[in-house]
Amino acid sequence: MKNIDKINGQENGPGKTGQLIAGIVAIIIIILTAVSCDDSDCEYIEQREPPYLTTNECPGFVDNGDFEIVTGNPNASVDQDIDLATGWGALWQNWSLADLFDASTTNFGSSSFVAPAPASGVFAGMWVENSSNGGATYREGMFNKLTNAINASTGIYTLSFDYAKMSTASSNDVKVGVYGVYFTGTSLPANPTSINTPPNTDLFGTANAVLLGEVVISNTTTNTWASASFTFDSSSITMPASGNITHVMITNSHVTLPDFGRMFVGFDNFCLINE
Repeated sequence: MKNIDKINGQENGPGKTGQLIAGIVAIIIIILTAVSCDDSDCEYIEQREPPYLTTNECPGFVDNGDFEIVTGNPNASVDQDIDLATGWGALWQNWSLADLFDASTTNFGSSSFVAPAPASGVFAGMWVENSSNGGATYREGMFNKLTNAINASTGIYTLSFDYAKMSTASSNDVKVGVYGVYFTGTSLPANPTSINTPPNTDLFGTANAVLLGEVVISNTTTNTWASASFTFDSSSITMPASGNITHVMITNSHVTLPDFGRMFVGFDNFCLINE
């Protein structure tokens, strides 16, 4: 016997019932695609063309950009503990990780370091050295796995963050480099052997990293938080050979300034959006 469904008093064959269900499911998918909410706010996300999306709400593509989600105590170790922050980790196999601190930290590893002001919850810190030669002692960095990969030709992106100088010794300007990296492995690169060997663009192998932008931290910078930002066009940069970016790394820029400089810098509130 033929199955008959009754909807709103009308007899309909199985095909029409299936179409109705499919339509309801499609509406639900559209709603879920358009809005991502939690108890405090709603974030509009535009689904452009799978798997490309844009968002104008910080931290955007950066996972845990304000470092507030942590596993463990940032003060249990003086330094080398950026990996306690969800989404963040080392750039190479061991040592010279960025450090993690919070508002209660009193030991920053040096009596000459001062806390950024005003207090900002959990934040990161690392050495930034501007030098064309020398050892790898002050070559530090941090690595963030993006919440979504950035693909070629998906628009203009803006990356922003806060920074403060924590070391009190005088220094010439230094330059921070932010790199887009394609990385799907489980084993990090070997430790660098000098301040620029291998260069940042080759740290994860050839054609797997691209310089997204740079920020110069001037010799007049204090421990008061300041903000920096830059934009990059995913249509004009030379993307990794894979065609997309899965991580960002923050370290000293491989394009050095004329004069030697070295600062210990605090970082917070990383945000990467595509409007």
